[in-house]
This record gives sequence, C-alpha cells and structure tokens, in this order.
Amino acid sequence: MTEDPDELEERRVRADLAQRIDAAFAPVPRPHPPITEGTGPLNEDVERALAGKPAGDVTAADAHEVRMDLPYLTPEAFAYYLPSLLRILLTGDTYVDSLDTSVFGMLTPPDDPARAKAFERRTALLDRAQRDALADYLEWYAEGESALPGRERALAYWRS
Repeated sequence: MTEDPDELEERRVRADLAQRIDAAFAPVPRPHPPITEGTGPLNEDVERALAGKPAGDVTAADAHEVRMDLPYLTPEAFAYYLPSLLRILLTGDTYVDSLDTSVFGMLTPPDDPARAKAFERRTALLDRAQRDALADYLEWYAEGESALPGRERALAYWRS
C-alpha cells in the first residue's frame, strides 16, 4: 500500500464517487433475463457474462467480456449494471482495457438522430439522483481527459 499523499487522496476521491453512485442506484431492481435487446453472438456474450448476476458479483473479467457490447443492454439492465462497471473502473484492482472509454461513449449523447433516440430510451429510466451521480463521474473522468470526443456535450447533458 502506498503512502504517497496524492495517490491516497485520489483513492479516497474514487471511493467516495463509487459510493455516491452505488447509493443513487441502490433502488434499481435486478432485471430478469434477457438483459439485451436483439439477438446475435454479441448479445449472447453479454447474456452469458451478466444475465441474472447480482450487481455486486460482477467481476473485472465480466466487465472485460461486455465492455464493447454495452449498447445491447436493455434500459433496465443498463441502469442496474452500470454502477457495477463504474465501481470496477473507480476502485477495482484490475484495469479493464477500454472499459472507461466504452462507458464514456455510452454516457455521451450522440449527434446522430437515430442513435440519439436509443440513447434517450436507455437513459429515460434514470432519476435526478442517478443523473447527478453520473454527472459527477463524468466530470471526474473528463478532468483527466480534456481531448475526449463529445466531452462538452456529455457534461452538458448530464448536468441539465
């Protein structure tokens, strides 16, 4: 364990943020399978990794398995599993390659009207506390990534 004050502070900030997200999403019920929309091999991968699994049991290996296939989640599954994925990003011992950019992409409103409709449907279930917790996460994440595509759009959307 490190004793570097900056690293300790960063860990504290991350843990606090994960705790705020968990608290905001605590009332979200576990969705019944199927948890994806549509059919196909990518849906099957997500179903195999997450379907029926309690949020607290989602592992870094599960996150790695589904990280690029998050758009297939139903709105209910998105609201239920997103906090687990964020917890892995914020406090996990294992880095999951591309999970951070994939989650950021899922939280960035698209410019394309067809994709915007799916985005709005996916986020429609979220209440004000959940939206605020996600805004806090995005602000934290964007702080270290000033060149993110859609950065300002994402921050503006979640703070509105």
